[in-house]
Amino acid sequence: MERRAEVSRRTRETDIRVSLDIDGRGVARVKTGIRFLDHLLTSLAVHGRFDLEVEATSLDQCAHHLVEDVAIVLGRALKSALGDKRGIRRFGYALVPMDEALVLVAVDLSGRGYAEVEVEFDRDVIDGMDARLIRHLLGSMALNAG
Repeated sequence: MERRAEVSRRTRETDIRVSLDIDGRGVARVKTGIRFLDHLLTSLAVHGRFDLEVEATSLDQCAHHLVEDVAIVLGRALKSALGDKRGIRRFGYALVPMDEALVLVAVDLSGRGYAEVEVEFDRDVIDGMDARLIRHLLGSMALNAG
């Protein structure tokens, strides 16, 4: 069973294309125009061991719209690639020390997308991206992945 998906979305604000292969090797090609968003998505693919291609263009130069729409398309791609979820465990968790962070993640693939993100930032902008958009990225992705 192939667990891949390609999803696109074009609005007045953005033009996004995502290709996802859950059974990949952790290869990522991400181009959003926002360096920190590229870093986050690349890290997600590398550590999640799935292949990810993201081509995203902001048509209105609004980072909020770009981050939100990338998350929507990525969530939809994940949902599509998982299909009927046959052969996978519904629950999973990890505790990961990375750089100056200790991350606890719990995932439930129940079909009811939701994200609770508790994080404190020591600055408002991280490598050109509003830090508050990280919560929005994860929440929108979870909601659209179901």
